[in-house]
Amino acid sequence: MPYPSVSDDGSAVVLDLHGATVTHGIDLFVRALTLSHQRGRTTLKVIHGTSTSEYSSDRRTIKHELIRTLESGQHGSMISSMYESDGYTIIGLQPGQVSSNKITLREIDN
Repeated sequence: MPYPSVSDDGSAVVLDLHGATVTHGIDLFVRALTLSHQRGRTTLKVIHGTSTSEYSSDRRTIKHELIRTLESGQHGSMISSMYESDGYTIIGLQPGQVSSNKITLREIDN
């Protein structure tokens, strides 16, 4: 079974949530979003997979919960734009102080 992963090239962060539960996946996303913004990254790509259920259904999926989290506006001060696709979502981040410290899974999965 796959496990979530993170890559950070100093400009963009990619968070792959395959293998995470919905709750764990959203927790990882929020931590990755916060660190990406704090370290001055320009984008965060979240790979959540293609959901087989409708957005309005009662079935919880990472994709649906991610969209709900983004639409809540709770993290709006960090986000400048968003592009949603079937298997991933790309989030443009507000400019921040650039740091060369790479974001790791260990950092966000505590």
